[in-house]
Amino acid sequence: MKKVITVIFLWLCWGFALGTLLLLGPTRWLLNYEREKGMTGSTENTTVIILIIILAIASFAVAYFSSKSILNPATGATKRLALSGIPVVAALFAVYVFFHPDWINSDRENKVNSLNTSFSTGSYPELDKMIELKSEGFTAVVSLLHPAVVPFEPVLLEKEKKNAAEAGLEFISIPFLPWVSENENSIDSLRSLIKKGQGKYYVHCYLGMDRIAAASRIINQEGKTVIHSDTGNKDSLFLKKKFERGNVVEIEKDVFLGPQLTKEEYFFVIGNFRQVVALRNMKDPEIKIHVEEEKKWLQPFKIPIQIFEVHGQTSATEMQKIVNAVKSLPKPLFIHGFFTDDKEIILFEDTYRKSLN
Repeated sequence: MKKVITVIFLWLCWGFALGTLLLLGPTRWLLNYEREKGMTGSTENTTVIILIIILAIASFAVAYFSSKSILNPATGATKRLALSGIPVVAALFAVYVFFHPDWINSDRENKVNSLNTSFSTGSYPELDKMIELKSEGFTAVVSLLHPAVVPFEPVLLEKEKKNAAEAGLEFISIPFLPWVSENENSIDSLRSLIKKGQGKYYVHCYLGMDRIAAASRIINQEGKTVIHSDTGNKDSLFLKKKFERGNVVEIEKDVFLGPQLTKEEYFFVIGNFRQVVALRNMKDPEIKIHVEEEKKWLQPFKIPIQIFEVHGQTSATEMQKIVNAVKSLPKPLFIHGFFTDDKEIILFEDTYRKSLN
C-alpha cells in the first residue's frame, strides 16, 4: 500500500509539473501551428489527446522508477530527499505560474480592443495595467472569471478586487463558466450593465479569448455604436477555415456556409453572426434533437435560427426557393447542414453561387 500511495503521489506531482510545461510550450506551439494551417477541430483534439497520453505515460514512468529508489532502504538520504522533493517543488511552482496570468500571456499583445465608446475587452489586468486603464478614462473593470475554476480564479478575483480599489476603478464581477454552464444569469447581468451603465468598462477573462468572444456578442447586440469587434480570437469564424465536421466557406460577403458546430465551437465564434440557418431534415427524430440543442445554445445570446426543410431528394427548384429566402436574412449569416459534404449543402452552395452571377 505504501508503494501504491507513493507512486500515485509522485505521479500527480510530476503530472502537474510536466503538464504545465507541456501546456505552455509544445501544446500551445502545436495548436497555434494547426490553427494557422486551418486544420480541423478534430485534428486539434487528436493532438491534445496524444500529448495527454504521452504526459500520462512519461509522468507515471518517472514516478514509478523514482518511487523504487525512494522506498529502497539502500538509497542514501540525500538522493531520497531529492527524488521526493523535486516533484513537489516543481508541482508547487506550476501552481504558482497559473496564479500569474501575465506570465502565461507574455507571448500575446496586452492590447485593449474597443467594441464601442463604453466597452473594451482584453486579458487579465495586473495593477500596472489597471492604473494605465484609469489614466485612459476607464471607470470600471468587469471580470468574467469564475470562482468555480479552482484554484486559480478565486484567488485572482480577490487580487483583482484589491488592485481595482487601489487603481481607483470600480470592480464588477460577472462570472462566465464556458461549456459546462448556460450562463443565463451572467448574460442577464451583462445586458443590464450595458443598458444602464454610465461608465467606461474594461471587460476581461483569463486570456481574453473564449469568454470575451461571447461577451462581445452581447455588448454589440445591445445597440451601442460599434467601433470594431476584434476580440483577438484566432478561432473566429472569420479566420478559422475548418471545424470538427468540415470546412467553413464564405460564399458571399458575411455569408458563411459550413457544418453543424459543436457547443464549444459556437462559444468560440458566437460574437460573429446575427442569424443562423439550419438546412435539416426535421422528419428525422435524431436531427430534431440536434436542432433543439442548437436552439438552446443560441437562445441566451438572442441569435435567431431559421430551419429550412431539406432531404436527399430536394430538387433544384426547391433549393432555389430556399436560397431566395436565405438571401433576405440579416448578416453576418451562418448557414449549415450537419457535414459540409452533405448532398444538400453542396446543392445549396452551388445554387447560391449561381444566383450571384
